[in-house]
Amino acid sequence: MTFDDMKTFNGQKYTGMPVGLSHHWNYPNGDWEETKISPDLWKIRFSSLKTRKTPAPEGSGVPLNTSYHWYIMADQQVTKTTKDDYQTVMQGLKFKVGHKRPYWKNWSYGYEDQQTYRQKVIGILQSTLQQLLLEEAAENPRSPVLNPDLSIEDLNFHFKLKKLFE
Repeated sequence: MTFDDMKTFNGQKYTGMPVGLSHHWNYPNGDWEETKISPDLWKIRFSSLKTRKTPAPEGSGVPLNTSYHWYIMADQQVTKTTKDDYQTVMQGLKFKVGHKRPYWKNWSYGYEDQQTYRQKVIGILQSTLQQLLLEEAAENPRSPVLNPDLSIEDLNFHFKLKKLFE
């Protein structure tokens, strides 16, 4: 099976790496910049050349100069270990927003009949918020952040969706 072969996952057709496989990357020259913009909010920027920890299989992957646009939601936990160092762990989800083949002028979301970048991100945020609210309802039904109109159908949908993320 090659990268461009059509694949299906839960009824969704796609190309690319098969669901269930994984990459392991090194970011040896990562540059993280952050600016505090309110008491509990920072603006961040990370830049790095990422390299595979193990070489790609021969003939795999996309053509050179293919680009991807991801929206990342993550938890970051840091522990100060010296006056200048912090041990950092980040984990979360990365959502594909778009891609750009080497011969395309625009990102995939820049073409007619495609959701725009903003529409895709709004959908990601709405879906994630809905999942968090359903998890909160299952674990803490009297939580003040909940909408009292959640139905048993919503909860059943949540548990099916949650299995996809485990």
